[in-house]
Amino acid sequence: MVGIAVNGGAGRYPEALRADAIRGVRRACEVGWDALEMGALEAAVSVVRFLESDPNFNAGRCSFPNVDGTVEMDAMVMTDDLRLGAVAALREVRHPIDAALAVLLHSGNTFLVGDGARRFALEHGVEPCSNDELVSREQLARWGLDVDDTVGTIALDRGGRMAVALSSGGTPRKRPGRVGDVPLAGSSGYIVKGSGAAVCTGVGEDIMRVLLASRAVAHLGDGPEAAARRAIAEMVELVGGRAGVVVMDVEGRVGAGFNTGQMPWAFITDAGEGGGGA
Repeated sequence: MVGIAVNGGAGRYPEALRADAIRGVRRACEVGWDALEMGALEAAVSVVRFLESDPNFNAGRCSFPNVDGTVEMDAMVMTDDLRLGAVAALREVRHPIDAALAVLLHSGNTFLVGDGARRFALEHGVEPCSNDELVSREQLARWGLDVDDTVGTIALDRGGRMAVALSSGGTPRKRPGRVGDVPLAGSSGYIVKGSGAAVCTGVGEDIMRVLLASRAVAHLGDGPEAAARRAIAEMVELVGGRAGVVVMDVEGRVGAGFNTGQMPWAFITDAGEGGGGA
């Protein structure tokens, strides 16, 4: 069994954005599906690169600026053998997920931040851009201020390998230096080899406090749909909070749960395709 599952963020999407968001996550699934022959890691990164280029999502090209008007982005990629690359408070690169991948492949570290992350990314061929290129004023006006950060994907390839990848432009009008859950393995995304994986989206502060992704994977014995819903219920019980989670097990079965207004998500597996959430 092979599969791709994608989420596009969580919150209360303006009506004008909902159809575009659903089309975007479905198209992202198709991009990942076509890339699966190269392996789970390559497929996961290709999905997030696509979403970072789509102005309907809060990552890369259409990120939320902080109160100073500066875009600071976070990204993470992880494989089922626990290789990990993450970046936070990253400025002026077109694809933060490429920077996270460079950390995984070339740094000998797992997590780089700020100017050091940008310098490392540029040294390894990640494409630079200006701050203005990362902010679509017209698109931000359509969004309003009630959509939370993070796009993410899970990939399962024909060899049974899994990878997760996530990227975020952050929350609207955040404090400079604010980092959410995205670069934190176990919070935004996690994989347990032989079991499955989860990716999360929503209010990062809530997600971090309960390690939502690892919590969802731990419940996979209940099945993916039940695992997603149980993880969200536990978060609400423990800290309140708003979030969504998409889960895939090693058999390619997919489930999702969220307590936000919307969470556009989609999946394609050998068994079929589906999703919704907006």
